Amino acid sequence: MRLMVIDALKELIVKMGGAASVDEIRADSIEECIELVTEAYQPPASGGNQSAS
Repeated sequence: MRLMVIDALKELIVKMGGAASVDEIRADSIEECIELVTEAYQPPASGGNQSAS
């Protein structure tokens, strides 16, 4: 189960543009993968949290 979570996080990192391929990600723990996901996250440039009126 743990490896499935790590593999899924690695795929997410690639989709977010944090790596070119899953093979180049050297994270071996869920914590390391989450750190990479956080680094790869780019928030919307325009205030994405504004509510529509």
